[in-house]
Formats: sequence, structure tokens, C-alpha cells
Amino acid sequence: MNDISVESIAQRCNIHRNQLLKLFKERIGQGPQEYLIKYRMSRAAQLLLTTEFSVGEVGNAVGYSNQLHFSRAFKNVYGISPEDLQGYKKKWQNLIFPFFTFLSCS
Repeated sequence: MNDISVESIAQRCNIHRNQLLKLFKERIGQGPQEYLIKYRMSRAAQLLLTTEFSVGEVGNAVGYSNQLHFSRAFKNVYGISPEDLQGYKKKWQNLIFPFFTFLSCS
């Protein structure tokens, strides 16, 4: 995922960058850069909630080599930092899993 860019997509589709921008806006309603950021952040949120990866590992997995840039991008999309999301996940697990254990034993 690290090597995805507007230019690489345009080359892969054998069209000019400007034509790709126009097609994305017409068909998807947003530019390819915005779409790619939202896609990466969606994948990041999934990884943060379903794995034990560190924030840095998740950032690397979705194409950010700089953890600060990843955290800022994530917060711009979701309004919450990736660290806070992981914290909520841990609190939720501590509340819900004992409840399910209790129900399965009843």
C-alpha cells in the first residue's frame, strides 16, 4: 500500500493525471487523494480494533512511515487519535468480555 499514489494509478490506467482526477470527481464524488486517505484510515481503524499492532505498526501497514503524520491524518478523518481508539477498545473489552463469560456460564 506504500507505493500507491495518484501518479501510479494514472500510469497503471494509462491515462493522464488530470483525466484521472476528473473521472474520480465525476464517478466517486471526491478526488483520488482524498479517497486513498479515507481508504487507508478505514483500514487503519480496522487494524487498530482487531489486532494488537502498535500505532506505528498500523501506520506502516497503511502507508505512513512517520507515526506523527499517520496520527494527524487519522485524527483529521475520525476526530480521535489512533491511541485513543486503542484505549477505548481496551476499556470496551474489559467491560464486555467478562459479561459474555458470565452469560455463557449461566
